[in-house]
Amino acid sequence: MTPKAVVELLDRYIIGQDDAKRAVAVAYRNRWRRKRVPVSIRDDIVPKNILLIGPTGCGKTEIARRLAKLANSPFVKVEATKFTEVGYHGRDVDTIIRDLLEAAISLVRNKLRKQNEQALKAAVEERILRALLQQESLGAAGPGGGLEALRERLRNGELENVFIEVDLTPPANGGSGRGGGVLDLGPGGGVPGGPVVINLERLMSGKRDVRTLRDELQLLVTEVREARPLIEDVEAERMFPPEQLVKEAIAATEQDGIVFIDEIDKIVSGGRGERWRSGDPSSEGVQRDLLPIIEGSVVSTKHGNINTDHILFICAGAFHSVKPSDLMAELQGRLPIRVELKPLTRHDFYRILTEPEYNLIKQQQVLLAAEGVDLEFTPEALTEMTRVAEEVNRTLDNIGARRLHAVLERVVEEVSFSAPELVAAARREQQQQQEQGSQQYVIDKVHVDRTLSALLQKQDLSRYILLLGLGRDAGFEEIQDARNYLYELYKWHEPSREAVELAFDTVIQEKLKSRHKYGFRPIRTGRRGDIIGEVKASWDKKIYDLIDPTITTRTLINEASVFAALALWAMFSTDQSFPLAAAFAYSVYKYQQKRVKRDPEGPFFGGNPIVGAILTTVIVLAAACGLLAALTTPLAPLLGPQLRQVGSFLVVMVVGVANVYLK
Repeated sequence: MTPKAVVELLDRYIIGQDDAKRAVAVAYRNRWRRKRVPVSIRDDIVPKNILLIGPTGCGKTEIARRLAKLANSPFVKVEATKFTEVGYHGRDVDTIIRDLLEAAISLVRNKLRKQNEQALKAAVEERILRALLQQESLGAAGPGGGLEALRERLRNGELENVFIEVDLTPPANGGSGRGGGVLDLGPGGGVPGGPVVINLERLMSGKRDVRTLRDELQLLVTEVREARPLIEDVEAERMFPPEQLVKEAIAATEQDGIVFIDEIDKIVSGGRGERWRSGDPSSEGVQRDLLPIIEGSVVSTKHGNINTDHILFICAGAFHSVKPSDLMAELQGRLPIRVELKPLTRHDFYRILTEPEYNLIKQQQVLLAAEGVDLEFTPEALTEMTRVAEEVNRTLDNIGARRLHAVLERVVEEVSFSAPELVAAARREQQQQQEQGSQQYVIDKVHVDRTLSALLQKQDLSRYILLLGLGRDAGFEEIQDARNYLYELYKWHEPSREAVELAFDTVIQEKLKSRHKYGFRPIRTGRRGDIIGEVKASWDKKIYDLIDPTITTRTLINEASVFAALALWAMFSTDQSFPLAAAFAYSVYKYQQKRVKRDPEGPFFGGNPIVGAILTTVIVLAAACGLLAALTTPLAPLLGPQLRQVGSFLVVMVVGVANVYLK
C-alpha cells in the first residue's frame, strides 16, 4: 500500500492527526522498500523510530495499533512506567522483546492455520471418523453404514452429541504421536491388567471433559463438537512443528516487529530534578536500558536470540510537565521523527461519534438492536454530547476522546437498563394491533440535557475564584469580571449558572465580607444591588470603585493624544460644533469597549458588540452635531470667540479625563 492509501485507511478509524498518520505511513512504506533493495545494503537500512507527543486520548496508541494490524506485523504495547533498571526487583526492558516474540509466534501460528485451513479440516475429520468407527464397532453410534456413511452423517451434524475417545498427546519432536490418534482400550484398557475407569460423577453432572485415570496419556472422552477444536490444536501442532513456528516468528519479529512504548514522559526527570515514577526505582536507568534495544542489540529469549536492529519503535507521551528535550540526549537521537498531535476539539468529537467505520454510536445501536431496540440520535443530541464532553475536559481532567465513552454511557444508561421491558411492552402492543417491528427509541437534546446535567453540576466551581486570582484585595470590578467569565462559560447550562452564583455568594460572605460591602450587579444590568451586610461603603470607597485601576501608561498616552488633538482642533476652529461632537462620539465608543469587557454577554445594540459600538458612535456623532449646531446660533452672540474657544478646549479635556480614568 502507498502512504496515501495507508492514510486513507487510517482515516476510517482515527479522526484528525494527519501529521502522525503521514509519519507512520512513510515508516510502513519504507519497510516495503527495504525488502526490495539489494541484499548488500539491506542490513544497513534501519527504521526511523517515531516519538508521538500529544495529550491523552488524542489517538497515539490507536494509530500504532491500526498500523500493526494493517501490516499484519507482530505488535506489542507496553508502558514505560512498568519497567525498572536492571538490578532492581521488577520487570526489565528485555521482556519487551520477549513479549514481542510471543506475539509473533501467535501471529505466525494463526497465519499458517489459515493458509492450511482445508488440510487441517480434513485431518481433523479423519481423526473423528476413526474414533467414530471404533464407537460403531461397540454399538455406541447405532447401526453403521461404512466410512462414507459416517462421513456424510458427520458433515450433516448428526453425530455432534456422540461421545468419542481421543488422544490429545502432543507429537514428540514433530512426530505423529500414537498411531491413528485413538487408543484401542479393549477389555483390558490397553494396559496389561489395567481396567478402564471413567469418572461417571463428572459425566452425569454435565461436564463433558471426562478423563480416564491415565492422565499421563492425555486420553479424553467427550462429545464430537467439543473434541473438534481440541483435535484441531493437536493436528495443527503436528502439521506445524514448534521449530518451524519459532523460526518464522523470529524472522517476523526481527524484520517486521513494532513496539509501542507509552507514557515515556513519566520516566523523564524535569528541569528541577523532579522525577516522575510509577514504582520505578530508577527512571533514568530505564532510559539507559532502553538505549541498546532501540539502537539495536541482541536479546536472549527461551526461543533463541532476537536482533532488534530493524524493529520499529514508536514512543508516545503527553509531556505536560516535562519536555522531549528532557529525555537523555542519546535516547533523543534514537527517536529522530517527532510528531506533535493536536488536542481534540468539539468538531473532532462530533466526527469521532459519526464518521469512523464502527463509531461509538453505531456500536450502541448494534448492541441494543440485539434486544430489539431501534436506537436513534438526533443531530442536536450529538452536538450537545460533544459540547458537554469538551466542557468537562476543559474544566476537569482532559482525557481526550475517552470522555465520549463516559458521556455516551450516561446518555444511554436509561434505555440500556430498561430495554428488555420496553421491547416486551412494545411487542404486546404490536400483537394487539396485529403489527410487526422493533421498538424505536429516540435520544434528543432534551434527553441529553436531562441526563448530563448532574455531570456538570458536580464540578467544584469555587476553584475558579482561586484560579482567577481573587482574594481579599480583589476589587468590585474584578469580582464582577470573574462572575461574568463563568456566566459566559456556562451560559448554555442553567444549573451551572446557579452553581456559579452560589459559589461566588458563599466565598464573598466568608472571605470578602469584611472588605467589600457591595454585592454583585445582576447580569445584563448596570445596577448595584443585593448589598451584603448592614454597613454601606464609605464615600472614598465609592469614589475608588469608580476609578479604573487597570489603566496603563501606554493607554494613558494614546487616549491623551487623541483628546488633546480634538481639544486643539476645537480651540483653533472657527466652528466648534464638529470637534465637540467628535469628542463625545469617541468617548461613547470607548465606553462601549469597556462595557463589552465588563459584561461580555450583553445585551448589545444591534445584537453584536462591534455593530453596537459602531452604530452607537455614529448616532451620537450625528445627534451631537445637530444639537451643537442648533445651540450655536442663539448662543454665539452671547459668547465671544475667545470664550467659545477656551470653553470648547476645557470641555473636550474634561471628557477625555473622564473617558480615561473612569470605569
